[in-house]
Amino acid sequence: MSARQLLGIGLLSFAFIPHHYTTPSKPHDEKTVQTKDTVYTFHNDVLPLLQSNCNPCHFSGGKVYKKLPFDDYKTVVSLGKKLTTRLKQKEQQAIINGWIGSGAKKKD
Repeated sequence: MSARQLLGIGLLSFAFIPHHYTTPSKPHDEKTVQTKDTVYTFHNDVLPLLQSNCNPCHFSGGKVYKKLPFDDYKTVVSLGKKLTTRLKQKEQQAIINGWIGSGAKKKD
C-alpha cells in the first residue's frame, strides 16, 4: 500500500471518531470547570462570590459590615477557610479553598 493510500485511510478513519470525543459536551451556559492549576484572585473570583451570597449583611449598610466587611481584602484573608461554612455549594467552597491554597492573591 502506498503512503498516499495509508494517509487516505487514516483521514477517513478519523472522520468516524464519534463527535463527543472531539468536542466538549457541556451546556452552553455551564461554567468552565476549574482545575487545581487555576489561579483565583480576590477581585475576580472571591469578591463576586461573596457579593452574591453575603449581601447585604457583610457589605456597606449591612448589619455586620462594621465587624466583618467582606469587601475588605484583609478581613476576608483573615477569615480564611471559615468563609466556606456558610456557603452551601461545593463549587463555591472549592473557589474559596483554591484561592486560599494558591496564596490568596488580591489581583491578577
